[in-house]
This record gives sequence, structure tokens and C-alpha cells, in this order.
Amino acid sequence: ADLAYNEHVSGEDLKVVLKGMGYDLIKHDTTTPVPGYLGHYVAISGSGDDDGSVAAEDNNSSSSLLKKEKEKIAVIGIKGTSTLEDLLTDMCANSVEYTLDHPFYDGGSNTLRCHEGVYISSQRLVADLLPLVKNLLI
Repeated sequence: ADLAYNEHVSGEDLKVVLKGMGYDLIKHDTTTPVPGYLGHYVAISGSGDDDGSVAAEDNNSSSSLLKKEKEKIAVIGIKGTSTLEDLLTDMCANSVEYTLDHPFYDGGSNTLRCHEGVYISSQRLVADLLPLVKNLLI
């Protein structure tokens, strides 16, 4: 989440931090002009080292990003609540049911329940980003 806020512990800009991890920043939207939208960034695996591979880990994070030779990876970071508009989205707290095309794991359920504000915002983000990510990765 720190990267989505452009607040890396090093103090460096998001674009610089991602470049150091082998990714190119494609889109960074920190604004949420009205409730129901999510601040986010999209990064795509870059050129990497001379041998085509990059392994980078942020020691201050529990996750690491790994890019293998000729593999394209999209990283989408989503920020949490930081504005009044975000708070209003959070206040849409009804539980809604969503049906998945496939369960998360073999034998798992095809339905899940989630926070309505998060569901609405996520659906908007998918509609906005899916064409971009497909175009970049396919």
C-alpha cells in the first residue's frame, strides 16, 4: 500500500522504486474524486538485467516481486482509505454476494461475500484497468 500512496520508506518516487525492482510504471492515480473509486498504480515488468531476469525484494515488505526471462507481469497496487471520498466508500458496508467463474481452490465455493463499497470500487477498477493490462500483456 505504501507504493500506491507514493510513500516508499526510502523516500524515492514510485517510478524510481519500481524501476529498481524491474518494473515500469504505466499508470498512477492517487485521486478518488468521488466515492466508489480506488487510488491505484499499474506497473509492468521491464527489461530486467542483461540475462533477462530480475529478482527484487523490499526488505520492509513481506512480499517480493520476481520476473523470469520473457515473462510479463503486471503489478496493481491499490491504496486504502485516506480521503473523505474513501471514507464514504467505506461506509457502504452492506455485505453483498458475488459469484465467481471458478473457485479459488479445488472443491471451494463459487460464491463469496464482501463489503459493498469494496465490491463496487473493485468492479469499476477492473472495468478501467482490464483493457489496459490485456493490451500490455497480450
